[in-house]
Amino acid sequence: MDDVQVQQLQARLKTELGTDRVVTLRTNVSVPATPGSRSKVQRPRWFTVIDPEPLLLERLATFADRLASLPYLTCRWDGVGRRG
Repeated sequence: MDDVQVQQLQARLKTELGTDRVVTLRTNVSVPATPGSRSKVQRPRWFTVIDPEPLLLERLATFADRLASLPYLTCRWDGVGRRG
């Protein structure tokens, strides 16, 4: 999911649900194309939370920090509560 798609998704959720608090955590894991291969395949995923409470944002931040410490994995915040 690219930047434009995330912005469109968040804008639609904000409009449809009448909120201005939407956060999306995007992850991308590089995995071998085949067992033992040096070639990698990207596996992007995203998690969108609507109206997160402060405790949930804190837990999401901890989750993102732990993910970011793994090899071959990146993560990025978009929206309210944005980090990194």
